[in-house]
Amino acid sequence: GTFASLTVSAEEEAALDAAAALTETTLRDLDNSLSIFKPNSEISRLNRSAGTSPMQVAEQTEEVLRLSWQYADVTGGAFDPTVLPLVQFWGFNKGPPLSAVPDSAAIRSVLERVGYRHLSLTNRMAFVDREGMSVDLGGIAKGYAVDACYQALVSNGVQNFMVDLGGNIRCRGSAQPGRPWSIGVRDPFNRDRIIGAIHLAAGMAVATSGNYENFVMIGGKRYTHIMDPRTGWPVEGVASVTVIAATAVEADAMSTSVFVLGLEESKPILRRMPNCHVIFIPDEQPVRVYLFPGAREHFTADPAFDGEIIDVATE
Repeated sequence: GTFASLTVSAEEEAALDAAAALTETTLRDLDNSLSIFKPNSEISRLNRSAGTSPMQVAEQTEEVLRLSWQYADVTGGAFDPTVLPLVQFWGFNKGPPLSAVPDSAAIRSVLERVGYRHLSLTNRMAFVDREGMSVDLGGIAKGYAVDACYQALVSNGVQNFMVDLGGNIRCRGSAQPGRPWSIGVRDPFNRDRIIGAIHLAAGMAVATSGNYENFVMIGGKRYTHIMDPRTGWPVEGVASVTVIAATAVEADAMSTSVFVLGLEESKPILRRMPNCHVIFIPDEQPVRVYLFPGAREHFTADPAFDGEIIDVATE
């Protein structure tokens, strides 16, 4: 349901075809295991077994589920791999459209089927213990897949490349000698311009969560697809969050988490994650760009936004 691309430096052009084939095979294998849109995937079968019996899963599936549980735990449930019933309730992921804003009782009813602590993993056996619950790895699987591609390419001797899966990006080496890989950070209010560029050191990754591409209109108001699993409501007040991290899986999971937590609530969590650097843009005009510690060394603002950059202290 998204796009993928592989870029290599010009000096490794001869390796591109083989590297692309390896990347595609890696992505297709993971998609066959982790997609909620494929009825025979392990995740789809896990969801059908919810509330009835545990099922054995492959090593990679177990690893993604375990990572999901860990990020859910460290963020106090702001990230939650069981959020699918809530996402569909609000009209996303093939859920029926809402004709009016739901009342609190309806939301509470859906929240009874959300909660990462109902997911358990033991010796390659996975179990969702409540009927009607569903796992959706959309907030972490793309990052995990990028890391899997990265490791496969490194193992096959590719030195300078960039893997991009739906905006989840990880790079190795450089774009050309002396020039790092650079990724533009989009202005969430104007798709035709960027607020600046991220320069990725070897092996680093970046991911962005935004409110500007996937949303529904209910009663004349726009609601984003990113849910707060703790309240049952789509997140408001945030336009985009970009996370730079040592791995794509962390960048992916934490971009969603910080989007849900917001500027202040993120600070104590990010203090414990010194290799996770955040660029935070509230949903307000004029544009304000908040840089958490560590982000500035990787980010260069477009001159038009120089006056809108604010450094955030997490202490």
